[in-house]
Amino acid sequence: MEETSDRIGAARRLIERGQYVEALNELRMAVGEGKTYADVFNLIGMCHSLRGEYESAATYYRKALDLNPDYEEARLNLMITLSDLGRYDNVETEMHRLYGSVGEEGGHNLQPALASRLANAYLDLSQLEFQAGRLKESERLIDAALELAPQYPDIHVFRGKLLRRFGRIDEAGETLQKALEINPKYGKGHLELGIVYFGAGDLENAKEHLRSAKLLDESTGRTVDLYLAYIERKSKEEVGDQNEA
Repeated sequence: MEETSDRIGAARRLIERGQYVEALNELRMAVGEGKTYADVFNLIGMCHSLRGEYESAATYYRKALDLNPDYEEARLNLMITLSDLGRYDNVETEMHRLYGSVGEEGGHNLQPALASRLANAYLDLSQLEFQAGRLKESERLIDAALELAPQYPDIHVFRGKLLRRFGRIDEAGETLQKALEINPKYGKGHLELGIVYFGAGDLENAKEHLRSAKLLDESTGRTVDLYLAYIERKSKEEVGDQNEA
């Protein structure tokens, strides 16, 4: 018993050092000694995940869940792995199972840390659906994320971007304003709101938020410069038209 516990402890330390093959050897020996714990299978799954061996990882996470269906960490690890494999329908199934394991009322009964992780999982899936052009599914997922974690500005910002894509400009502006109420210094929030104002023809407010975005988040600089250059050119054209008149 003590030797097996030492193997599991050694495996954890090896994982922390990035020595996944060595950790797998320790864990497999522990299984060979009859210690088929859910935790051991979860750790084996983690080693495979960290090596990019997602099919094997999913197999071991499921073994952990067969032994303990309420093992939240293994369920979340499985969801992330299925997402990496592109099996989004399966991710949804696992999410529903997770909800069922913590109470029938769903996300409102989840502990804050778990609600946060689920919200981020929904956000990631929503972004993937957006990139694939499945906008309705993306909206459904981002709304689920927002229900779980309405305090996260990045969720509001992505929802604003999605609503803008739908042409629902007023709704996009409202959700982006909410993001900036939560975090007034969120550069990407200012960027998205600036683009919304730009699309609505409100160039003064667009410039204000675009400039704020660039000051607060250097990564927005290239996009901001393109919009500001267009606004500057547009303003000069309007002045020229007025002079000609």
